[in-house]
Amino acid sequence: MSFAVFQPCTCLDAPRRATFSHSSALSARARLQACATARIAMFLALSLAVAISQAQAAPRPLKSQSPPPSPPLLSADASPSVPVQAANREGADTSPVLPAAQAAMIHNVIASALSFIQPRALKAYTYPQLCLWGLQSLTALDPGLGIHLGNGQLILTQNTPLAPGTILLTRPAPPAQDLKAWVNTVMVTLQTAWQHAPALRQKGVSALLPAFFQEIFSHFDPYSRYLSPQQAHDERAYRQGDDYSIGVKLAERPGRSPTISAININSPAWENGLDIGQTVIMVDGRSTRNVPLDTVQNWLAGAPGSNVTLTVLQQGRRKTITLPRLRLPPETVFPDRQGPYTVLHITHFSSQTAEEVSFYLSNLLPATAQGDDGDVDRALAEKKLRIPGLIIDLRGNHGGTLQQAVMTAALLLDNGIAATTEGRDPVANHVWSVQGGDMLSGSPVAVVVDGGTASAAEVLAAALADHRRAAVVGTSTFGKGLVQIIGQMPNHGEVFVTWSRNFAPLGWPIQGLGVFPQLCLSAPGLPAEAQLAALAHGRNLLEVPLRQSRAVRVETPVSEVLSIRALCPASGADRDDLHQAARLLSSSQAYQAALAGIPDDLTSPAAPAAAP
Repeated sequence: MSFAVFQPCTCLDAPRRATFSHSSALSARARLQACATARIAMFLALSLAVAISQAQAAPRPLKSQSPPPSPPLLSADASPSVPVQAANREGADTSPVLPAAQAAMIHNVIASALSFIQPRALKAYTYPQLCLWGLQSLTALDPGLGIHLGNGQLILTQNTPLAPGTILLTRPAPPAQDLKAWVNTVMVTLQTAWQHAPALRQKGVSALLPAFFQEIFSHFDPYSRYLSPQQAHDERAYRQGDDYSIGVKLAERPGRSPTISAININSPAWENGLDIGQTVIMVDGRSTRNVPLDTVQNWLAGAPGSNVTLTVLQQGRRKTITLPRLRLPPETVFPDRQGPYTVLHITHFSSQTAEEVSFYLSNLLPATAQGDDGDVDRALAEKKLRIPGLIIDLRGNHGGTLQQAVMTAALLLDNGIAATTEGRDPVANHVWSVQGGDMLSGSPVAVVVDGGTASAAEVLAAALADHRRAAVVGTSTFGKGLVQIIGQMPNHGEVFVTWSRNFAPLGWPIQGLGVFPQLCLSAPGLPAEAQLAALAHGRNLLEVPLRQSRAVRVETPVSEVLSIRALCPASGADRDDLHQAARLLSSSQAYQAALAGIPDDLTSPAAPAAAP
């Protein structure tokens, strides 16, 4: 992971949860889990990014003395141990003096944020630019205020009916590299504006920082942003999971005890052998018969670290087990079926996604694929076993942790480059190499995407497609190929700063272009039937735009990029998408033709954008 947390995006339309039965013996499951865990550990070691540049990020001393410390970088598993509290009081503040404690916090946050942003931003910005943009927020909060820089002087003005154009402050602009002096200038300007602008005080102290950073990031890109302490807390909970439970969901049976309908595979319940379909007859000694489902589900909840005792019944046999209530990472992978093919819906990429995928892939293997000692890898090496095919559903997946997408690709690739990231800061430059072994031994794979597939999900689709390991089915994806780094602020807020671009294995940028599928379900005038018929005869009707999409580079004009996307417009999910993916997998010749549509080199010139 080039930085431990990359852009996490909330899944707006996550697929319906599907259940996955694990009725095999507990010992076999334990071996599979141990194998999957060991494989993920191996991939974690082998998937470490190799720096494109060996240059180390040297300390960046400020010209002024006593510079503020750089804020800590957060990992996907890290969260502040201090309870999150808002640094600013909500509501209006009629005092003409900015409260000292809150002024000090604003100073520290701005200083930390600017020292974090300036060296890492994808584009080069100076401290004067950042500070002047931020101070423009005063005009947004009170249109009567104005900020001007001219002849080396920073000027704060105020327009009132009685005194238009009144100069409230004139201050020499500090040297461009003097962060401390610029932060002090910002604070003096804020204090002066606060003193003279009742409309600003009416907005309240809590409005100052969000407005300041909103103005700065309006000059960046759609993904760089500031999160207030509460917003940052909520996002961390989403990234890391904030569910304290045993990982069991129940289904009601009127007049009888409830049954287990779903289990989080990251949970104590799964690890201790509970299974879908088992009847929960007692919770902590209390009978569940004729008890409302909500009540029983509440019995399972409790304080973090506390225990709950369940008595379950299956095939006439009782089993009593005590389980701890733990913080569980969110489930992100949900299995389903489409005809003879297993479908893995991946809703987003969190800290355990690759391990979840590895677990389900292990369960897809026939029992004979396990050696006498339960070693799946050894058995696969001795006898290559294949399954009919796999469908990975990434529709509506807005991304998440980049490393997890790379590790998921490593489960299906023998070796190679999954992605590269390039930025202005040398630390942002990485080659994401994988080497481990295809768990499915080349079994056919289709990746289903739509216009909501973005970021880390696009990295996975591009990696599998460019290596001719999977056929992408659907529409052009969103085209979010910018990577954010997160900095924690002194008030427990966070800043997300775009610091690198994602590039696919064949060198094309994901940003703006997205992934162009081998079987397009939105091509104007080119129905899926015609494409599948051509593929079955070894021809890909999308060969021209596929080659051109792989020839795009950062400097390619936007008009050319848009012309490529127009040949397979981004659109939402359709219930027929999985059916079309299954049809492609059902024909070996069509599937191989779809894979071959991806060029293995780009030595010849790209074809002009034209209707296929």
